[in-house]
Amino acid sequence: MRTPWLLLVAVIGWALLGGCKSKAPGNTAEAVTQAFVDAMAKGDTQGAAELWDYVAEARKGNQDWDDIPSGQRGQIIGKLKASKAEELAQQASAFGPGMKAGLASASGEAVTVTAEGGPQGAVAIYLTRTDGKWGVGGFQVGAGG
Repeated sequence: MRTPWLLLVAVIGWALLGGCKSKAPGNTAEAVTQAFVDAMAKGDTQGAAELWDYVAEARKGNQDWDDIPSGQRGQIIGKLKASKAEELAQQASAFGPGMKAGLASASGEAVTVTAEGGPQGAVAIYLTRTDGKWGVGGFQVGAGG
């Protein structure tokens, strides 16, 4: 009888102390930007690609996005994800260790966060919010500052 209670206490402790840490990078534009910049600086383009806002990107190319069946939307997003890490690898040299994300400059559901300290200067990171979650929508090297 005592074992189930100990197990319950352990699970609650894990959820309060360790389980909540899995929500990284956080749901702020600045936190997502910093996670993106850090991943790119390490050459982890797969990790950086996971921070991309594929729904916003897919909407740009499909005006009737909301009318597309969910299975087809999943396929479209899958194709976008498949090529993003490779695309990012070609631009990773613009990011370096120690880059820091600044404050977000908002414009509705889109923001720009400038990351300073890169080998090629500042990088403006453009983010969008889809379903309450921030994701990277693009970036420009040598911008902002």
